[in-house]
Amino acid sequence: MSWLFYYLQLIDWTGRAIRPDKKGFIDSIQPKSLNELGIAPEAWITSAKEFRRQYSGISGRWDAMCAFKKQHNCGLWCKGKASSNALHPSP
Repeated sequence: MSWLFYYLQLIDWTGRAIRPDKKGFIDSIQPKSLNELGIAPEAWITSAKEFRRQYSGISGRWDAMCAFKKQHNCGLWCKGKASSNALHPSP
């Protein structure tokens, strides 16, 4: 299957997991892509719910986020190390 299918499956699951209290909530199995990427479902949901609080506009591996900010003159301080490490565990 294509990456687009897995991405859409992940987005659908995220929406369902964030609002289980809403009428029409459909419980579903977590997407295969989370396992393949080595991302804990709890870390993904927390990141989706609290993105603005955890990061300052970008998300990714910690070293890549800091390099991007430096390269694009987005400030000297990187925010979200713990969240980044939870989403992007070291191989």
